[in-house]
Amino acid sequence: MQAGAVLRTALRWVGPGAALGTALGATLAHAFRRLLFGVEPLDRPTLGLVLALLLLTALLASLSPALRAARVAPGPALAPD
Repeated sequence: MQAGAVLRTALRWVGPGAALGTALGATLAHAFRRLLFGVEPLDRPTLGLVLALLLLTALLASLSPALRAARVAPGPALAPD
């Protein structure tokens, strides 16, 4: 299996998770608006930085298994003992 296929499979979950987390975070930010002093509930630069950090973390976490899977020959790995 190619490393790119493993990375795509692993990162397929990041998009919906980031979207759901952003929506939930926006909802909670508005709910806790009274507790935020001097900070906007939906600070776009901070939100963008957090999403980029999430993507980078998911990419780095998936890279090692993807490279390991790329080194394995599929025939012996799938053959029954």
